[in-house]
Amino acid sequence: RRFVEMEIKHGRLAMAAFLGVITTYSGIRWPGYLSLAEGIKFSDLPGGAIASWAALPTSAWLQIVLFISFLEVYALKQDPEK
Repeated sequence: RRFVEMEIKHGRLAMAAFLGVITTYSGIRWPGYLSLAEGIKFSDLPGGAIASWAALPTSAWLQIVLFISFLEVYALKQDPEK
């Protein structure tokens, strides 16, 4: 049962990641700054999947990992009784 739940959760994450890649390839960006301290705007990020990840500062990587970890442990926790 646990593996089925994990497969569903990770499949949803993969679909969201795919949509993110398609969105950045099409040139759609958030307005404003990604990092005010480093002066990086969302429009400054390249359109490719690997290139956009490589352009992120280390603090952005850390925030993303912490946010997804929080969601995985607390917000998206599956009920084992269902």
